[in-house]
Amino acid sequence: MKINSASADIFEPIRNELELVEKTWQNCFHEATNRTVKTINGFFRNSPGKRLRPGLAILAAGAVLGAKPVAMLKNLVSVASAIELLHTASLIHDDTIDSALSRHNKPTINARFGSQVSIAFGDYVYSWALKLISAVSDPIVFDCFASRTFDLCEGELIQIIERKNLEMSPQRYFSIIKRKTAALFALSGETGALVADPHDSVSASAMREFGLNFGLAYQIIDDMRDLVADKSQLGKEPGADFQSAELTLPMIYLLKDPKIGKEVKSLFHATDKDAAFDRIRKIAVGSEALKKTRTHARNYLSKTRKGASGLVGSLYKDHLLGLVDWLAGKA
Repeated sequence: MKINSASADIFEPIRNELELVEKTWQNCFHEATNRTVKTINGFFRNSPGKRLRPGLAILAAGAVLGAKPVAMLKNLVSVASAIELLHTASLIHDDTIDSALSRHNKPTINARFGSQVSIAFGDYVYSWALKLISAVSDPIVFDCFASRTFDLCEGELIQIIERKNLEMSPQRYFSIIKRKTAALFALSGETGALVADPHDSVSASAMREFGLNFGLAYQIIDDMRDLVADKSQLGKEPGADFQSAELTLPMIYLLKDPKIGKEVKSLFHATDKDAAFDRIRKIAVGSEALKKTRTHARNYLSKTRKGASGLVGSLYKDHLLGLVDWLAGKA
């Protein structure tokens, strides 16, 4: 079955479940009693994301069952909501660290309320994620959640430490994005499968690998787009990685190119960062660096598809693969 990956059709079979996730997510912020916290919550709720991670968790559950995940719906919604909150908290902290002013074409918490409030609010969102996941009362699911949270935080820390390291290798880059991005997609796939069938370790492992490879491809494609797409396409200012001297895969390959590497390296030390980034964008378009990067993304997308090969045929499996097609369209 071919899914229209250019639209919300990807999540059509789980629309009701995602609405429950959204309701759970919103209810977390309605419980605040402090007026200022309510103001921050209200501002924050007006900046919704794509909900890829909870969508992946719910689709994974349905794909493992080969049917609508009805019996375990309450736990599944709690897990999916907790994962989205965990992801959201990490973005709030990211935006603070990077001094980002916009996300999804709207001002960040950091831009509106300042870095101190932004850091504290990120912690507040983390605490809600923990509260929701603890309500599931499944030690295996909780262990997965704790392990992937550790991976996420470690990846963010390593990425900051590696800033301005213009000699960073592709292998180091993959190690970082495996932790800081792919870990949460792996968590979505694995916990969705575990909630669907706690005794099916084979499917849980397959869905973990599906999510991991999807997440690796997602981050590589995001890094490519940050280099060549514009603000209207990204929903944020392009060039954030360059401005903070965080090396992405296309940047690593540009730096290692014997013909243009020297010029690219000099641009990292330029005083006019905007002009320097404009020059790098022109160099990157059509470059071997971008071609190599795109090849890596497509390889991970191929691995993602293979990860679903052991699942029985179902509407949910079709839409999981539709999610892969949607991402491939951005490469």
